[in-house]
Amino acid sequence: MNLAAFSLRNKPLLWLLVLAVTAWGIYNYNTISRREDPEIKISVALVITIWPGKGAEDVERLVTRKLEDSIEKMGSLRELKSTTRENVSLIFVDIDFNADTDLEWQKLRNRLDEARDDLPDGVIGPMVMDDFGDVTAMVWSLRSKTATPHELKYWAERLKAELKTLDTVGKVNLLGEQEEVIYIEGPLDSFTMYHFSPLTASRILDAINVNLPAGYLRTPERNLRLDTTGSFSLLDEIRNAVLDVSTQTGTPLRVRDVFSVRQAYREPPGSLMLTNGDPAIGLDLRMQRGSNVVEMGQQVKAAVEAFRPQLPSHIQLELVHDQPREVDEFIGTFMDNLFEGLLIVIVVMFLMMGLRPTLIVAVSLPLSIIATVALMPTFDLVLEQVSIAAFIIALGMLVDNAIIVVDNIAVHLDRGEEPAKAACKGTQELMFPILTGTLATVIAFLPLRLLEDEIGAYVRSLPLVITISMLASFVLAVTITPVLAAVFQRRGKPRKHAGPGPVARAYAAALRGGLRLRYV
Repeated sequence: MNLAAFSLRNKPLLWLLVLAVTAWGIYNYNTISRREDPEIKISVALVITIWPGKGAEDVERLVTRKLEDSIEKMGSLRELKSTTRENVSLIFVDIDFNADTDLEWQKLRNRLDEARDDLPDGVIGPMVMDDFGDVTAMVWSLRSKTATPHELKYWAERLKAELKTLDTVGKVNLLGEQEEVIYIEGPLDSFTMYHFSPLTASRILDAINVNLPAGYLRTPERNLRLDTTGSFSLLDEIRNAVLDVSTQTGTPLRVRDVFSVRQAYREPPGSLMLTNGDPAIGLDLRMQRGSNVVEMGQQVKAAVEAFRPQLPSHIQLELVHDQPREVDEFIGTFMDNLFEGLLIVIVVMFLMMGLRPTLIVAVSLPLSIIATVALMPTFDLVLEQVSIAAFIIALGMLVDNAIIVVDNIAVHLDRGEEPAKAACKGTQELMFPILTGTLATVIAFLPLRLLEDEIGAYVRSLPLVITISMLASFVLAVTITPVLAAVFQRRGKPRKHAGPGPVARAYAAALRGGLRLRYV
């Protein structure tokens, strides 16, 4: 099929398709998801279990092995690694990369819940960490020289609730949160005097500080559940808790008789955040999957500005990390580089080909990029540094097909043929060689799609973007380019053959020399 002839016969339809694809590409460019790096699915989860006061051998025998026996029943399990130290068990669970990670991690949690009943008393966890693939998009800081950690956390929780309502925000985590604890302190002599250890006192208080179901009260209308009120809610309840009773006098030994009780923040803190030297609490924002990080930044900043007037004057709210701005600048830099590259290509073609052929070829470059952007969401591609790098790599190759077609059309025009006939014949003669060269270029990048797991996911967009853009440039070269050439290129005057020029004669001499010395 002669696509050039078809395009020349149906120019209104062709321009309508060009306008539609251009509008589609511009719309997708403004709405497509943008990220700094490709979104990578991490198929590894970490199971953390803590058993305070126990050695590595006990933790290995009574915790790690029991959990491993339960985890090994997962059908998608690929590899299981564990590290056991004093007080803690770490188990790395690696599943098949193509599995549904959300479903598999839920299965993992279900198996760990079943195994928890077989673990010794005093074990904390197991806890599953499966969010290694989430990337921090923004970090906001609430800082103050005078506010208490409790006050900072209160306002951080309020801001967190506001930000979680945004559809572009996936997760919001607090950073530098200070944990409030109850310190029960006393001299070591008190334990010797009353013949019990700190561990005994801890177990007694744990036994008191529980809520146990007390049954149901049945009435003709409904059944009412009864719960005991054993858990501590006030410091005085802890101070008045009974640790022991004298066997001689029956006098109770209360906590206040032995210890001092105070409420404070954990020392040393488990995590600490300072902003410009001031105590602070941070909000770590993660983008919702498939969203536009630039759009997320705009929504978050608008929500923060609406929230800011509610803050007390002694608390400052500052943006510490702004990935949306960085991505926006990165995309802007790419567009600048693309425009500069387009100008360089146009200047070089103008010097080598003249004005009219240059203008015809220059149309194919932006149209190829626009067509590629239009098709990117169809293949689940987004704008990030790898896909942008693919555009930069393909930049010089996107004009090759159009240059070849324009040059061959010019040959036919120089022979005195009509522009329309020259456009059809010049394009049809080279259509299959051009297609072969395009496919060869595409195939050279396709092996990148054979990479597996996280590496393959990271570079996935590179071969796909190059493939789409190169095929788009081929289609444009055999449709739009001959139509433009038939309109703008002039019919050349028949001229007498004057023989090869100096460049052709030098090339022929070099070719003959190479053939004679082919074995050298």
